[in-house]
Parts: sequence; C-alpha cells; structure tokens
Amino acid sequence: MKRFWFFPGDPVKKSPADHWLDFVKTVLFLGGSTLCSWLISQAFGGASNVTAIYILSVVLVSRTTSGYFWGILASLAGVVFINFFFTYPFMALNFSLEGYPVTFLIMLFVSLLISALTIQTRQQMNAAALHQERTERLYESNKKLLGVRGAQNIVDLTVEYLYHFSQYPVVFYLEDPLRKGPAAILGAGERETDCICSWEERKTAHNAFAGK
Repeated sequence: MKRFWFFPGDPVKKSPADHWLDFVKTVLFLGGSTLCSWLISQAFGGASNVTAIYILSVVLVSRTTSGYFWGILASLAGVVFINFFFTYPFMALNFSLEGYPVTFLIMLFVSLLISALTIQTRQQMNAAALHQERTERLYESNKKLLGVRGAQNIVDLTVEYLYHFSQYPVVFYLEDPLRKGPAAILGAGERETDCICSWEERKTAHNAFAGK
C-alpha cells in the first residue's frame, strides 16, 4: 500500500500571521487616507475630496485583504474618521447636526456596496483562475492516464488527482475492503488514516462494491 503526504499546489489555510497582515494593510490604508485628506485640506482649505479618498481606501482594503470583514471595518472606520477629523466640530464625534445622519448613512451604504462589489469581483476572478487551473490539470491527468500501464500505477495517479481536486483525504480500494486493505491512501495523517480505514468506513465501501 502506498501512502502520499503532500502534493504540490495544496491550498494554504489562513494563518494568524495572514490575519495580522490584513490588519496591518487596513491600518496603513486608513492611516494613509487620513494623512492624505489632512494634507489636501491644509493645502486647498477644504475637505471636499475627503469622502472620495476614504472610499478609495475601502476599495484597496477590500481588494488586498481576505473576506468581507476588513472591507466592512474600513467602511465603518472611514465614516467615523471623516466625522471626527474633517467635519465640524473637529476632533469630536457628532452625528446629530442637521443633515449629518443622512449624509453619513449614504456614505456608509456606498462604501459597503463598493466593498462588497470589489470582494465579489475578486472572488469571481479567483474562481475563474481556479477553474482554468483545474481544467488544465484535468487535461494533463487524462493525457497521463492514457500513457500509464499497470493497475497500481493507474490507482496512484487517479488518487493523486482526486486528492488535488477535492483537497480531502482519499482512500482507494481495488478489491472488497472487507477482504483486502486499500490500494492507496492520499492526504491523510495517522488519525485520519485510522478513521477512513475503520470498520464502519470499510463496511460502507463494501456496500458500494456489493452494489447496495
């Protein structure tokens, strides 16, 4: 029985370091937007472009971080920062002045909408790239299967590609599991191997062999 532990191209799960990196990106974009807005307001004596600058930061955060959380956080923070730094009374939060609630609610809605659309576009691009990669690998696997000889070699190659496409542990039987062990296991550690080779799992595979 062959056992494989790694296949190139496995997706990497988000680690705490990745989440910290997303946090740093969000802080840098919001901080840069605040600094840029302050410089513009000092140079031109107004804050007419502040909203556009913060919306741009929301787009950048949504484009470069993972998930919806950081884009939503940037949208909320942008509204608070504009209110705190660039609207009267300065250096204080005040959403009660006439016209402010509606203005900031509209900005928040626009920011959230742009954030969601940006993230959705990025996800669609990633999905398209993944689909293309899988199509190419499927074509490659078909070519390899045509040139493979021997039952065990065919099993090894098939299991390899099944694991790569599903990213779940794969166990493959050539004969009735209640009579003989698996021909190949891929992507399973010791605990997972014990689970997928347990009596219950082998009984389920036996039922498939028996056509039940």
